[in-house]
This record gives sequence, C-alpha cells and structure tokens, in this order.
Amino acid sequence: MRKFFLTTAFVAIITATTATTAPAANASFTTAVAIASPHHHCEPPHRHHGSKEYRHLMRKAEECRRKAASYRREAEEKLYKAEHYRHKAKEYVHWRDYKRAHSANEKAGKAMHKYHKLMQKAAEQDCKAAHYERKANYRH
Repeated sequence: MRKFFLTTAFVAIITATTATTAPAANASFTTAVAIASPHHHCEPPHRHHGSKEYRHLMRKAEECRRKAASYRREAEEKLYKAEHYRHKAKEYVHWRDYKRAHSANEKAGKAMHKYHKLMQKAAEQDCKAAHYERKANYRH
C-alpha cells in the first residue's frame, strides 16, 4: 500500500512542477523527494527475496526439529538408565543391601531429572521450529 502512495505522490509532484519554470521545478522536485524520503525505505520490487527468506526460515526450522529429535533420543537413553537403576534398587532391597539400594535410587532419580530436562529442551526446539515455520509461511 505504501508503494502506491509513494508513486501517486511523485506523480502529483511531477505534474505540479512541470507547470513552473525549469530551475524552480528542479528545486521543488528535490524538496518533494526529501519530504517523501521517510517512506523511501520501502523495498523496491527488485530487492524482494521472499523465496530466499522462506528457504532460510525453513532450513532453521528443520535444524530445530533435528535438535529436538537428538534431545529425544538422548532422553530415551536416560529413561532406560533410570529404569535400569530402579530395577537394581529393587534387587538390592530384596537382598537387604540398603546402602546400594539407596545409591541406585539416587542414580535413577538423577537420570529421571536429566530425562525431564532433555524432554523440556526438545519441546522448546519444537516450539522454535513451529515459530520459524509460521514466519516462513507468513512471509511466503
């Protein structure tokens, strides 16, 4: 919309200046350009890189999805480890080795904590990816 406003403003200025003499017309034209310059930062048609920006944003989204998948794989390992330690702790309790049972329970707790942290990080990356995808589709 702003581009149309700019062109109509220039057309109006040019038609107004052609009626006057040449030197005065030149001066008023430069003044008009100076007045219209705040709108001049609008991108000209040849500067538009919509598709390039779309590809860039989609690449970033894909990168975030890859990171999320990596975090999830790591989290699965931690969950497996936690289950392993929980099982060990139960075995130790069965054998009345309470010190080892406590240690195994602590390790299981730590592994579960890491699991939750990694899942949270994965969710954040997914959220980031969705943001980039929305941005890309809005721009496209």
